[in-house]
Amino acid sequence: MKYRKRLFDSFVIWLTGAVMYFFMEILIRGYSHISMFICGGMAFFVIDKLWWSIRKMNYSIMLKVIMVMMIGSCVITALEYITGVIVNIKFGLDVWDYSELRFNYRGQICMIYSILWSVLSAGCIVVSEILRKNIIEDKKSLNA
Repeated sequence: MKYRKRLFDSFVIWLTGAVMYFFMEILIRGYSHISMFICGGMAFFVIDKLWWSIRKMNYSIMLKVIMVMMIGSCVITALEYITGVIVNIKFGLDVWDYSELRFNYRGQICMIYSILWSVLSAGCIVVSEILRKNIIEDKKSLNA
């Protein structure tokens, strides 16, 4: 029974990130792609786990948030690159192309978006806290 609850909770976390990122892209760009749904869910799932691990550490809240922002930016950038190589380069779907932006790598990732991902990671912390306290209600991890 515990395994099922953890699996369900993990699915809820992934689905929340997937839906939020998908619709955020639609609001900002006017369109999205199923690959962004999957990638957004994976990114939120990893950042959620990262936050709840770092949250237990004996550092100031500001340092914890900065740590998640920095690591989260790297995680999202890596997931974006992997997704881009598969979706854009291998399958030629051209979901996005950063080639026109400075400091891009193969048109799949770029510095400006990596910086934006750090801000997005901070937002993920807020959503994670709300999700865990109001929907998942993981009392054990909330008390840590």
